[in-house]
Amino acid sequence: MRKEKIIINNTDFEFFFDERLNMWRIIENSSIIEGYTIDIEIDLKNQEESFEIVQISLFVEYLKSNREIICLNVNDAKVVLLGLFQTLYKNTFDQEVLNNIDFNFVGIDYKGYSKTYPGKFKYDFQFYPFYKKDQYRDIGAFLWRAFFRDRLLLGVYSDTQ
Repeated sequence: MRKEKIIINNTDFEFFFDERLNMWRIIENSSIIEGYTIDIEIDLKNQEESFEIVQISLFVEYLKSNREIICLNVNDAKVVLLGLFQTLYKNTFDQEVLNNIDFNFVGIDYKGYSKTYPGKFKYDFQFYPFYKKDQYRDIGAFLWRAFFRDRLLLGVYSDTQ
């Protein structure tokens, strides 16, 4: 397994390359965005151009230097995801459950640079839904995503669709 270490503001980040998945990853890191323990995945099949490890260095620097905006984006994404969840599952769960759904921010899927907006990053925030009154209640374990170009929330989707 290959690994690459990048250093940003005196903090080491080790990314590992999973040959089986053709993906660079850092797992359960709490130093990238303060207050969150997340994974970052770089699936090379999603890269429109050749991938250089320096891109992820720049992306992690972007995340760290824009913490306030990133946290606002997480909260905005949760609001939109909740609306989608409530619409999709209005006939599956009762209103009490639907009113007590939240989303746990678990990772980022880095997609590279935008072709139409050069120098702007593309990425998905990844979330898992949970029932706030009993987080172990089964409400489905599908990954829900909010996709961004730089700081702009472009939409949401789920692996259920």
